[in-house]
Amino acid sequence: MSEGGSGGRGRIDGMHWSTVVSTASAGVGLILTAVVTCFGVLTAQDQLDQAREQSEEKLQEQAGRVTSWAVREKNGDLMQVVANRSLDPVLGAFVYAPTGRKWDAQEKRNRFVYGVTRTGQIPPCLSVKIGPIETVSEGLSHLVFVDSSGRTWKREDTGKLVQVEPGYNGTQGPLLKGWKTEKLADCG
Repeated sequence: MSEGGSGGRGRIDGMHWSTVVSTASAGVGLILTAVVTCFGVLTAQDQLDQAREQSEEKLQEQAGRVTSWAVREKNGDLMQVVANRSLDPVLGAFVYAPTGRKWDAQEKRNRFVYGVTRTGQIPPCLSVKIGPIETVSEGLSHLVFVDSSGRTWKREDTGKLVQVEPGYNGTQGPLLKGWKTEKLADCG
């Protein structure tokens, strides 16, 4: 009886070990699958971040080619030049120039009051000379414009470009008549 009993126990121990080994193998397989999946997700996330970054750079590409500066004419008039050096139209733009100062009671300081001039659309590879501009502080004007994809941008007086919330109604429309325009050679 002991011979038959030990033979049965050996078979049970062998089955037990094979169950343990197959369960451990399945567990290791699941862990390896989880690690590979995790690396796959991290790689996909990295690729998505890169694509977003490239997309953002592409969005800023047109806006980066729209500039503005002030020039003094021979007759003394101050003019604002807006140049669209991109291959896409600017859907509309506003030039803001400080025309006075106003006391701000909350901030307890003087703030500029801005006069606004609308340009309308600016075709590709074209500069527009706007003015004369009446201002109390030359060089502090800034430009707000809508690019061809409908995003609104602000070119600050320092030259810095920032995307801003939409809300500049009336920027779109044809280029207003009366502004002096000039074709730009270095464009695109």
